[in-house]
Amino acid sequence: MSDPLTDRLPPQNRDAERGVLGGILRDPDTLPTVQQIIVADNFYFDAHQKIYTALCDLSNESQPLDLVLLYDKLRKNKQLEDVGGKEYLVELWEAVPTGANAEYHAKLVRDTAMVRGLIHASNEILRDAYDRTQSADETGKRVVVTVKPVRKLKTPVTLVAIKADKAFATWDLVRVARLSVMPVPEALWAKVEKMGNG
Repeated sequence: MSDPLTDRLPPQNRDAERGVLGGILRDPDTLPTVQQIIVADNFYFDAHQKIYTALCDLSNESQPLDLVLLYDKLRKNKQLEDVGGKEYLVELWEAVPTGANAEYHAKLVRDTAMVRGLIHASNEILRDAYDRTQSADETGKRVVVTVKPVRKLKTPVTLVAIKADKAFATWDLVRVARLSVMPVPEALWAKVEKMGNG
């Protein structure tokens, strides 16, 4: 008998993913903003991961971002057919009239990727709990280990740096000698992300 929780298609937002890629093609100046929000792994569809990676590679090589150069990059990487060929690249271009919403679409892609990550971690925890091959303590420890960051900070933020910043003075992480899992207020987490160029 199938399990309705694990047999479901993971959350994804094809339109938002297409909106990001089409938006970047329409307005290449949106790429740096989008890169601050998502990474290639945040895309659910493999074709979209490859296209986004190719766009980022072109940007890193100081190349203009347009359909011709993207086509050429994917062809050289032997990925053109994987992404749906020239026709799909044109579809992406036509999917959005402007790049104005690329940042908004990127946030939708990021949020959907976060939910997929949480579902994956939760499924692993459920599997381990039902299998009962470990003690309750071990399974509980795995819960903490299994929950992973969705996106890495570009620069690690050390506890020393956090303690040196007066904005964090009231945070339990700074005040309490023993570290453990604890909630992080949204405003403080935004500051940590900014410190880490996230």
